[in-house]
Amino acid sequence: HWFSEYKACINPPSILSYCVLRRKDVFYSLEIELFFEAVEENEKALGGDGCLLVEKKLIMNELAAKIYEKSLSSSYKARSRERKKSSKKRLKSYFDYCYKILGNNSRLLVVNIDFHYKKDFSNGISEMEAKRHRDEILEYVKNTEGYLGYICKLEEGLKKGIHMHLLVMMNGHRRKSSYTLVREWGEYWTSTVTGGIGYYYDCQAGHPMYAWRNVGKVYYANKETIDKLKRAISYLTKPDQFLLVKRN
Repeated sequence: HWFSEYKACINPPSILSYCVLRRKDVFYSLEIELFFEAVEENEKALGGDGCLLVEKKLIMNELAAKIYEKSLSSSYKARSRERKKSSKKRLKSYFDYCYKILGNNSRLLVVNIDFHYKKDFSNGISEMEAKRHRDEILEYVKNTEGYLGYICKLEEGLKKGIHMHLLVMMNGHRRKSSYTLVREWGEYWTSTVTGGIGYYYDCQAGHPMYAWRNVGKVYYANKETIDKLKRAISYLTKPDQFLLVKRN
């Protein structure tokens, strides 16, 4: 995925410019960490701004070879196994949590909503500020009538910066539609929490490609709806897309 971003066959930008955006307070996904490690071991990659296009292509080939070599190492494979193990553990924990709520209520309305920052501001948002915004929107969501529980995931991407995926479980007997909930939470995020620099994405009304994120009603006695919930939860526990905060 990152390689396609470079469009190496046309005119790759400075690799150094990507490394400058690397934050030191988190661990990135394993593949991105591997990329950074390979770049740091390749001085040509860091100093390739003034190179001709053909030289840039050679540098990219060398970097790709280094990444491939490191991906075959025993240490990388061990870290990969550990991340996958951690992901499976979180998936089980999250589903047990959701299933317990479902068991106590028999019918859920599951709402998926993503919270973002506008392009001009996304890269300037710190982890501390993002967590403060997250806590503020979660407090608002928790005070919504019919609220039962949530799962939240912070991610960071090169294009979107820090953003948040939120799955909320509502009492399906008391709440019939997600539309008003998404609009209310989204407008609160945009205007109050972020002061106009944020926006939201309604996963229930999204692109057909992501229709599986539109969970809707989940019934205790309906396996098909429970499987939809499982799939949505698995998206929030993928081992290749999460940040781990470095602790002292």
